[in-house]
Amino acid sequence: MERNDSTERSVAPARSGVSGMGGIAGTVGGASIGAVFGPIGLLAGGTTGAAVGLTAGEVLEPLRETEFWRERYRERPYSRPEYEYERDYLPAYRYGSESRRHLQGRTWDVTLERELHSGWAAARAESRLDWDDARDAVRDGWIRAERTYSAYSDTDGYFASRWRRDGHSAIAFENVRPAYRYGTYARRRYPHRRWNAEFERELATGWVTARGGSSLDWEQARTAVHEAWLRVERSVEQRGRQH
Repeated sequence: MERNDSTERSVAPARSGVSGMGGIAGTVGGASIGAVFGPIGLLAGGTTGAAVGLTAGEVLEPLRETEFWRERYRERPYSRPEYEYERDYLPAYRYGSESRRHLQGRTWDVTLERELHSGWAAARAESRLDWDDARDAVRDGWIRAERTYSAYSDTDGYFASRWRRDGHSAIAFENVRPAYRYGTYARRRYPHRRWNAEFERELATGWVTARGGSSLDWEQARTAVHEAWLRVERSVEQRGRQH
């Protein structure tokens, strides 16, 4: 693709006006969702396709998710010392995450829980957990995936709508979507960082991996990343004022 269009060089001007971020709100076991589940995850894989929503093969990056739960599972109220992470709990987290990916639009309720209970025998691999012991870990995996997919779906919908409204035609939205997602991820992953030259250099380095199939280099993607960052920033500030 030729990259001589000004829209690619400076993807879109920043605008004010923020809609709320998607995701599950509330508490889990008395702790805030954010405290338990940390920042949203990264997506890996996928094929080109729909401009909004998950594409085929797009999953939470498995190595990062494995390490995320390895660092946290002992803090969860259902964790028991006689069970191991790799053998017992990890299959439950993966089952919850994968189930959320395949069952888009579903919510965790009694009906869904019965379905997942039925599937646990096949999904458990070598795990020694029966369903009663695995259920809460499966739900944790589901909720973390829900937070991530909802955040990116919200980002996709907002910026795709604006892309069409502004009449961009020299570049497909699918090509710039990873930049908007990257900005969303970065602000939620590093809530106490400021957008400055040092942080931008770090983001530029990370873009090599985060860009996925996008043809944009950092200079072309930078404005879109910053826009998404600012959108989350404003959303956080807005919620803070409401409380």
